[in-house]
Amino acid sequence: MTLHKNQLTSWIQGCFIDGPEYDHLTAEDKKKINEIESHFVRPHNKGNHICFCDDPADALWITERLNFAAKIENKKEKETK
Repeated sequence: MTLHKNQLTSWIQGCFIDGPEYDHLTAEDKKKINEIESHFVRPHNKGNHICFCDDPADALWITERLNFAAKIENKKEKETK
């Protein structure tokens, strides 16, 4: 997927998304993966991460600010058209 300027409005804190391909993993394994994922910031649930934060709360803070900035950019773009 190619994203262009101001199209990205769905930044997320990383999380494990379960699916049939992970049926072989135990609940404990999935929990560990989710804990690791919570340190990442991603453009969407299947996107490559853009950063790793030592504290998951920091990853959440960054995603909130990126989404807020994207809303402002999109609003500005609509106002100038």
